[in-house]
Amino acid sequence: MSQRWKSAVYQYVRHHNRMEVEYTIEPLPDFVADKAYIRMQNNRLSRIAQAHKDRKLRPSQCQTRVKFLHLTERGDEAEVYLQLHKLHNYGPRHVEQKIEREKLNLREQNGRWLITAVSVDLSEKNEASRWVPEAKTPSPIPYVFPEAAGRTQPGPYLNQQILSSEPLPRPVKYDRWKAQQYAEAHWNRPNPAFVDMEVDCSNFVSQCLYAGGAPMNYTGRRDNGWWYKGLQQHQELWSYSWSVAQSLQAYLSSSKAGLRAQAVESPYQLAIGDVITYDWDGDSRYQHSVIVTAHAPDGAPLVNARTTDSRHRYWEYKDSYAWTERTKYKFFHISDYF
Repeated sequence: MSQRWKSAVYQYVRHHNRMEVEYTIEPLPDFVADKAYIRMQNNRLSRIAQAHKDRKLRPSQCQTRVKFLHLTERGDEAEVYLQLHKLHNYGPRHVEQKIEREKLNLREQNGRWLITAVSVDLSEKNEASRWVPEAKTPSPIPYVFPEAAGRTQPGPYLNQQILSSEPLPRPVKYDRWKAQQYAEAHWNRPNPAFVDMEVDCSNFVSQCLYAGGAPMNYTGRRDNGWWYKGLQQHQELWSYSWSVAQSLQAYLSSSKAGLRAQAVESPYQLAIGDVITYDWDGDSRYQHSVIVTAHAPDGAPLVNARTTDSRHRYWEYKDSYAWTERTKYKFFHISDYF
């Protein structure tokens, strides 16, 4: 297999280094024949340009690293799955990273390879989290919870002291820095102590909160409490609030015991270890969750997330393919004590 199509792919990837700095699709139409993708990307770049103008900030440098995940060649056609690791440098205190996945279809025409279709990853828009064994490969290096040190049984520690709405025997301080450290360690490297889900955002945020000391509210009911018990004989044993964005935001909005939060009006009121949830369609169904891990120089929160793996991403998410003009946010300040 000659893989002569690679020149078109590398040309496409090189342009990712320019697009979000120069806010232009040029010269994509010269070698990308997917008009729907061109229109979508053009609209997205216009939105990003306006967001950067509003912030009086733009990236000084962009770098895109490419990894070929899978490819199929059939004569004058090729289908290529890519992983694009993007780094946007906004200055010494703000370097943003995202890992996006795309599928490219290519065809040779008159001795020249063209990209005929581009499929972007829209998984940030999906609400439901479900376990898919072959979806991702977990890291071989697990995070060790402090209270789990020395245990021989695998899996996360279950706090049996809080069941339903029973209060804890003594207050537990939320360690925001441990939550942040966990988010930094696992934003792009799943913890094998937990099941890795196809839509992993809320599962990841719950793990971060738990690493910071938030106690599980273990009820054994999927529609009640906030808990995780693992996977036994292919049976999922965790609450919806642990793994589904809509259920997590509902739990944070109403919980009176254990993990608690206060809804605030502005993202600038959020601290390290706080949570944002996203309703892309403005229909009060929340589909994405992130955790605050840093702040931009102006005090705006920067977030880590999984599904589209992100580190120190600007909280508005206007660069997301899921974002719409109807997008609504909920800002949760996690309680300092549980």
